[in-house]
Amino acid sequence: MKYHFNDEIDKKVLKGSSKWNESMRAYSNVAGLKADGTLTAGGELVMQALSKDRYGIAYTGIPFLVPQTKALALGGGDGRFVPLTLETVQDRSYPLIRDVYYYFKREKDRPVDPKVREFLRYVLSREGQQAIQADGKYLPLTAEVAREQLRKLD
Repeated sequence: MKYHFNDEIDKKVLKGSSKWNESMRAYSNVAGLKADGTLTAGGELVMQALSKDRYGIAYTGIPFLVPQTKALALGGGDGRFVPLTLETVQDRSYPLIRDVYYYFKREKDRPVDPKVREFLRYVLSREGQQAIQADGKYLPLTAEVAREQLRKLD
């Protein structure tokens, strides 16, 4: 699985320039590093490295913050700085959010395949969004956004 963190930073911060610092490091999930042999998330590895570099900066999720690191308020281009909170991520006002997409093939002027429609209806349902929140890797959509996405299935 390829993570798109680098692409997100390149688009949103570097404006497509691809001008990276040659000492940049990328991390991925690694199995077996923990004492119990379970998966170590790439975000954990990022924060472990960042906690040892007082001049470092990293891009990962809030769940991986450690006491030696902090989330930064970022400027959105209008002169104000937006703190990183659940609300600013969900309302899309924090400048560095990541979206996760589902894509499916749909023939022009044809209905969505019923199996695909039902799966996406589940994902967008209250039950599906609760499952996403319980899993802890992603934030659920707001009810308004979920309704908007459901309308696209018709």
